[in-house]
Formats: sequence, structure tokens, C-alpha cells
Amino acid sequence: MSEVRPIQPEPPLSDEEQANKEAFDAYGMRLALWLMDRRVQPVATGSPVAGTWLLVDDPGVLVFTESEFTWLRDRNEPAGDYYRGTYSYMQGALTHDGFVISRDGADLYSLFQRYTVESDGGDPRAVHFYGVFMVQRRGDELHIRNQRTGGDLQARRSAFRPGAAEGL
Repeated sequence: MSEVRPIQPEPPLSDEEQANKEAFDAYGMRLALWLMDRRVQPVATGSPVAGTWLLVDDPGVLVFTESEFTWLRDRNEPAGDYYRGTYSYMQGALTHDGFVISRDGADLYSLFQRYTVESDGGDPRAVHFYGVFMVQRRGDELHIRNQRTGGDLQARRSAFRPGAAEGL
């Protein structure tokens, strides 16, 4: 059983972190206005990403329910660092250049996430983020792109179950 440690307050942001936050907040506002202008509504149920997904080039695992997710950074350390939060999604991909629908047999989705870093380097702290991700699903494979950083993840559906004791 892992030790329960208090969550530390979020440290002040550096100038670079503050600039990145402001740029992302501005992007988020433009995205929200774009969605409202087109009256695009997130899909409420039947998530196409629900399930457990093992990352291909990383020891991490993603677990999606209908409205919540956990990204366990290392599946070999169930009590290790993880991100946890809620999400909604919509069909099609939002990009900086507009809206894209896949035509090559893969399904495209946009995920909107609010999440907390529950532990960072062994020191839990409350750090809250919002994210916009483009997800391409082809059968039992996911390709996930972080729309803010451009980072990519590849994942495959799995029967892996993280430890129930950790609440994952």
C-alpha cells in the first residue's frame, strides 16, 4: 500500500511558463469562439476511446471511461506519477487551420481535457491543465497529438488493468 502524502500548492510560474500559459489560454479562447460560432457540440456518450491503451514507445498506459481518463506514466509502477481528469470529445479534428474530417478509413476526434498532475517526481502537487488533443483511431490503435505542443503518442488497445488499490 502506498503512502498518502499531502498535495503541495502549485509553485509560481516562471516567465516562460507564464508566456506559454497565456498563449495556450488565447488559443483556447479562439477555439471556444470557433466552436460557438459553428454551434459544434461535444458528443456526450459512447466514447470511441473508452478502454485501456498501452503506449507503444513509452511504458505508460491510458485508461479512458466514458468521461474520465488516467494517464499512468509507468505501468510497472502503479503508484507512480499520473495525470487524471475529465474529457469530452467531438467527431472530427480541430486544428489551428480549422476543422478536418478523416477520409482515409480512420476515425478522427478532438478531445478536450481538464486534468491534474497528481504526482510529479514523487512529490504530489496540485497542477491543473486544460488540453486539446487530436485523436486518430484505426481499429485497436490510437495516434494522439497534443494540439498545443505538437507532441505525439501511439497506443494500442489492451486488457491490462492497473491496480484497483490505486483507484485507476
